[in-house]
Amino acid sequence: MSEQRGDTSREEFARRALPKTVLFDGFRRRGVRRLFVKHLAPNDNDKNQIYIAPSLDGMANLLRGRLSEGSESTSSTRAGSSPGRPKMVLHLDWVWITADDRDATAPNTKLIYYFQYPEVRLSGFLSGCTDPPDSLRRTQLGRYDRRILLFGTNGECVFGHVIAGPPGSGIPDIPGLSPSPVST
Repeated sequence: MSEQRGDTSREEFARRALPKTVLFDGFRRRGVRRLFVKHLAPNDNDKNQIYIAPSLDGMANLLRGRLSEGSESTSSTRAGSSPGRPKMVLHLDWVWITADDRDATAPNTKLIYYFQYPEVRLSGFLSGCTDPPDSLRRTQLGRYDRRILLFGTNGECVFGHVIAGPPGSGIPDIPGLSPSPVST
């Protein structure tokens, strides 16, 4: 079921959910040919960022963004630390597909490569967006059970959508989809 604002009863979620066939057709209409599936951890939200992959290898080519140096690392205790070395940032043209199949641009979305861990995290995905997914807000996590992030690119921008259900509903069903080989 797609996430919604307001009443979080199962009936309300079902009534207001974007049907999966409509969602998949929406990705196709936007030129997306391959969807990546990310089962979100309970603490994946706008504050903690979302783990995507162990490196930018592959992701930078798949998602096509503008690569730049980010802030300098201040870490000195982790293996692989290199204080002063800049993090790598891939700025993305990210668009959320809303529950009513509209586009909501998320202009500050980026992938940040933290070399000292190593890991790539999705960041800034709600900042500046006029209609962001409620289920990714840290303050709203109690209104949702397991969540799944779907995203794919048409070669120019990345489209994303979060499927979520009310507490107690378990993992949302996505028939016919398998996990991405890019992410773990």
